[in-house]
Amino acid sequence: MIKTNKMFFGLSMFIIALGAAVLVLPMTTETCAAGGACIERAGGGGTLVIPNVNTRIFSFSAEKSPNGTVMGKAQVINKAFDFVADIDIKCLEVVGNRARVAGVVVFSTDPNFNNNTAVFEVFDNGNPQGTNDTNSLIFFSPPNSPPPTPAYCQNFENFPQQTIGEGNIQVEDCP
Repeated sequence: MIKTNKMFFGLSMFIIALGAAVLVLPMTTETCAAGGACIERAGGGGTLVIPNVNTRIFSFSAEKSPNGTVMGKAQVINKAFDFVADIDIKCLEVVGNRARVAGVVVFSTDPNFNNNTAVFEVFDNGNPQGTNDTNSLIFFSPPNSPPPTPAYCQNFENFPQQTIGEGNIQVEDCP
């Protein structure tokens, strides 16, 4: 019974976080096209089904203002280990339909991950929504490593990508 409640709570948090991502970051190109200040953005969520291993649920929302300041949140749930991590996003780099996102773990069900840097890369591969979008696994640095800088996100590492299920990723690049 406890396991069911934890899973329900985790799934509820995912749905709330995904809803927040959609509300906070409407992905349109109207702002850039209208001559306004362009804001690079990436967001979305879904599941990663890793055959013969487990299912991971993720959601994230990040934007970079014209002055380079990055704001955002991410959450990952690994159902096989009852693991949840909440990430405060510190850097974002967008190139075309690709985004690299990194931040600091501010809460985890495993305290060994708290204050670690977490990084992942995503691709928005168009419509129909989410059909071919991909996400890498989230990679964690050693505990208490320095928080990621903007330069950290500019170093794309070609992380192996997996097609997401039951979700969508949206990336908006400035021209």
